[in-house]
Amino acid sequence: GVRSFGPLRASLGIDPAALQARASVFAMIETTRGLAAVDEICGVDGLTGIYVGPADLAISMGHGPLDAWTRHDVLDVIGHIQRAAAGAGLIAAIHANTGSIGNAMAQKGFRMITLASESQALRRGAAAHLAEAAGGDF
Repeated sequence: GVRSFGPLRASLGIDPAALQARASVFAMIETTRGLAAVDEICGVDGLTGIYVGPADLAISMGHGPLDAWTRHDVLDVIGHIQRAAAGAGLIAAIHANTGSIGNAMAQKGFRMITLASESQALRRGAAAHLAEAAGGDF
């Protein structure tokens, strides 16, 4: 998209050309339709990588969102996407819900892994503080 320069982006620097040079472009695959076109998507000029949305991918395959980490058919597809990205010289990226899942995805060759959204991290942190204050699990 197009975004104005904006004064609140000072931490990014003030040289738009330098920002453009640092920009990364990822295509997201999170549906069976995207999966069917993975090789074509990986061939798009200018891409930095492919980002897998595992929960939505599992849903598009007829499963629940958490089945992304337990069903072999979903895990096989996730592996296929990783191999296609790596084979095209792209960064294979994925969202993982936990550190242990993130570690497992790193072991499978994913090079960029997001571990939590802001709301997930806030919820986990708040639960840990409440458990500590209560003297046990909350």
